[in-house]
Amino acid sequence: MLHVFFETETHISELIVNQPYFAPYRYVSFMVMDIKQELPEPVFCYYDNDLCTASDIINKLNAGIEATLL
Repeated sequence: MLHVFFETETHISELIVNQPYFAPYRYVSFMVMDIKQELPEPVFCYYDNDLCTASDIINKLNAGIEATLL
């Protein structure tokens, strides 16, 4: 299992790579929250599924990283 938090001045992100017994994702979960607001809100959320290819997952991970760095 990999569980990583990223934090910038404006965003926090959580990346989980796991083979869960029960979860809304197959292997990868990536959430980015905007913390500039009084109430943090999600700006990016990704859960992979059985139809996702490795390329799909990599593209979504890149999009999540970009969202974190904005």
